[in-house]
Amino acid sequence: MYKRIKVDESCLYRLPPLDAGSLAGGEGKGGRLQTGVARSLPHDLALSGRWFDLEEGRRARVLGVVSIGAFAVRVRFADVQLAAGEQLFVRSLENTDEVYGPYEGRGLSPDGSFWTPPVVGDGIVIEYFDSEEQTRASANILPFRITEINHMFRD
Repeated sequence: MYKRIKVDESCLYRLPPLDAGSLAGGEGKGGRLQTGVARSLPHDLALSGRWFDLEEGRRARVLGVVSIGAFAVRVRFADVQLAAGEQLFVRSLENTDEVYGPYEGRGLSPDGSFWTPPVVGDGIVIEYFDSEEQTRASANILPFRITEINHMFRD
């Protein structure tokens, strides 16, 4: 959205590669073909990343999550409670034209918990835009959590 927002190493959280057993594919739970592995993320991950100052007193917090070796990834948001004017977007780290959002309010579900669509590549970028009225972001209190990343692979 904003050309001055650049995702560099200061914005990235990298997970180690999965072990061979996790990538075996085959029959998953319930006899279904396994296409990915859900990987837990640190409870305070959303507070990682970096703030970018924008015009009109707004800011954006940007965080990239990389699951090394994934064909595609998606993240799970929980406790989403965005105030008026706040927005969440996700995009592929590899292809900046692959963008989903804006997510507003409770996001895609009434309880504020949802998986994003998958993006191609092993990295996903989360962009949170606060509103000029909000001050909680400056106190490092964000209106959402990022709980898991789904590491998708090909057979």
